[in-house]
Amino acid sequence: MLEVFVTDHGFSIIEIVIAMAIGVMMITAVEIAAFGNQTSLTSSVQSAEVVSGARTLIEEVQSLARKDFNLVNPTSTISDYTKSVSVTLQPDFVTKLVTTRVTMTENPAIATSYMTLVTNIENVNSPDTCDSTPSGDWSNPRIASSTISSLLGTTSLFSISDVDAYKGKVYVTSDRRSYKTDPVLFIIDASIPSHPVIDTNFSNKASATLGPTALRVADDFLAHKRYAYLASKNSSLTHTPQFQIMDVTDGTISMVSTTTTGGGDGNAISYHDGYVYLGLTSEAAQELQIIDVHSPASPVWKGGYSLGHDANSIIVRDRHAYIASPGSENMAVLDVIDPMHPSYLGGYTSPYPPGVGSNYGERLYLVGDSIYLGRSFGTNELYVLDVSDPTSISAQSSFDIGTNNQTSIYGLRIRDDFAFIASKTKFIVLHRNADNSFTAIASTTLPSSATSMDCEGNTLYVGSNDVSGNGWISIISPG
Repeated sequence: MLEVFVTDHGFSIIEIVIAMAIGVMMITAVEIAAFGNQTSLTSSVQSAEVVSGARTLIEEVQSLARKDFNLVNPTSTISDYTKSVSVTLQPDFVTKLVTTRVTMTENPAIATSYMTLVTNIENVNSPDTCDSTPSGDWSNPRIASSTISSLLGTTSLFSISDVDAYKGKVYVTSDRRSYKTDPVLFIIDASIPSHPVIDTNFSNKASATLGPTALRVADDFLAHKRYAYLASKNSSLTHTPQFQIMDVTDGTISMVSTTTTGGGDGNAISYHDGYVYLGLTSEAAQELQIIDVHSPASPVWKGGYSLGHDANSIIVRDRHAYIASPGSENMAVLDVIDPMHPSYLGGYTSPYPPGVGSNYGERLYLVGDSIYLGRSFGTNELYVLDVSDPTSISAQSSFDIGTNNQTSIYGLRIRDDFAFIASKTKFIVLHRNADNSFTAIASTTLPSSATSMDCEGNTLYVGSNDVSGNGWISIISPG
């Protein structure tokens, strides 16, 4: 058998990149896989084509990784040559081992393989740690659920507002508690799904029982710190600021700074490259607030933008901010390259206008040039939008979750050809077909009404609340 196995000696240098603060080297972090050490090949044309094909696949994967790390997924095609790409997410959650293999279909003795590592260079301080390649039987998901009260061993009730799974821990916020002095932020070790453990919690000693509504966790590699950025209720009842920064380094929690930017409640939050994008409710003059957090102890307000509606979900990539809202325009795209002067580029208006609680833009997820828009109950709760040109956004496909008012989407993750959804009452898995339509392959009842969902590795985490205000954390894995 003529088989050549070629290895590219690549390695992740993200921390070095950040420490040196040289932006150009971030591109190198993806392209460090060089083609040396090639074993001698036969001079046959077929062998040369096999090697060329495997090498081309590597280059295509590297190009995809530069565009969006979540586009790097396994593929397989069969024609004159059988070509395959296998992908394994590494334990650091930001590196993938990629192996390309090309075999002559009629003569499997002629084959070659290449290996390389590609690194996630998007939002390196707070990357998406979900494995974009789902594994296991997701047609039969397993759910292990616990209340925050039971994990704390208390009779107090804690409504869950948001969940952020990040590098081995699950960070959970509570926006409503039984007592003013009850904790508002929890760090949970969920390494054993059936027995999650609260490592630590934090109470801001608020003068009201309302609290944080959303959070994002990010690392500061230069300072060797990890911070939680929280959006919070802000009214005469709560006496808490809209925006809080907490130090969560090494599993401890301490308040670093707080900021109030004006009217409205904190409702959504996103972190990207040293800036926080804070979404407020419509009482605010500007529902999007951009805050410089390069110095967490001294955050600086940079700019804002008026949407005219609540900001329900925010995603930022490169120079664009994508914002879901309950208006007739379910999603708006802003140019935020100048944080002091964000400008409108375009948006998407569904053919089904908002009603009383229906057809609102609720959740967003971005993969490549496609935005997945999760909406409140109504007609077609899931939309796939082409945002390759933000000034001219079009719908690629849509899917109707159900016919009642329990079908609002409050959690949304896209992993290769699968959509994972937390609706008001169910955890749903959809498979995307070749024509971009969807087929439901799983629908499992949640213990209560979902408010949020996140993913790390191959596991999903859903926060939900029952009618009494008791918050549940559900850990979901494949069957």
